[in-house]
Amino acid sequence: MVDVERFITGADEINRKRRVITRIITTITSLLEGSGVVWEFQETICHFQLASNPGMVRFIAGKKAGFIARSRSIMVEFAESSWWFNYGDSIPAHAVPAVYNTLPAIVEGVDAAVPVAKIKKHFEFFINQAPPR
Repeated sequence: MVDVERFITGADEINRKRRVITRIITTITSLLEGSGVVWEFQETICHFQLASNPGMVRFIAGKKAGFIARSRSIMVEFAESSWWFNYGDSIPAHAVPAVYNTLPAIVEGVDAAVPVAKIKKHFEFFINQAPPR
């Protein structure tokens, strides 16, 4: 028999993780866009192996539709498929845990790849605002 209550709990957890992914990725892309660094169209900025899963996350320079200014987009390759995303809602549910578990490595890796964006410093400021655990 299907446990519908656990299904709802699991679905709510996936949605929570999607919101976290969205917040982290939009923060990183905003800091990258404000860094003043210009990349070639579709140049890979950096990439990360997904935690405990076959696949990777790549930050790739893209263009906003209708604008000449360059922006950053994210592509996820997961189990022989790939998709672009800027928001967690577009990630298939089965891939959400792997992307979520990779977020700390993504933050640190993008900071190392583009130090002028000061991504880690930005995150550390907000981490220091949280109450102690």
